[in-house]
Amino acid sequence: MSEKRTTGDVSRGAPEKQAGSAANEGSVENFYAQATDAARTVADQASGLVRQAYRQGEHYIQEGRRRYPQAESYYRDGTHLVEQQVHASPWLALLLAGAVGYVFALLVHGRD
Repeated sequence: MSEKRTTGDVSRGAPEKQAGSAANEGSVENFYAQATDAARTVADQASGLVRQAYRQGEHYIQEGRRRYPQAESYYRDGTHLVEQQVHASPWLALLLAGAVGYVFALLVHGRD
């Protein structure tokens, strides 16, 4: 008698188990749909925030150019001067950049 029970089709479960499986499948699909909607909402909000930050940055740049018209030429001149110094002695520039980085690391992390 016990042999007949074990030789049956194992892939078929009791009707209660099949109904529970269908319910679980529905809840998984529901959860997936909710997660997809939430991800889409977050992506839309992030996109809006990035656009807003970009517009605000553009506004600040335009306002800065209006208030300080020579600032852009000072920046260009300073950049050109630094480029000349780096081309003249690149090893010294690397050493200086490393020293500045080390000082910043000490300031941020402190000495233990």
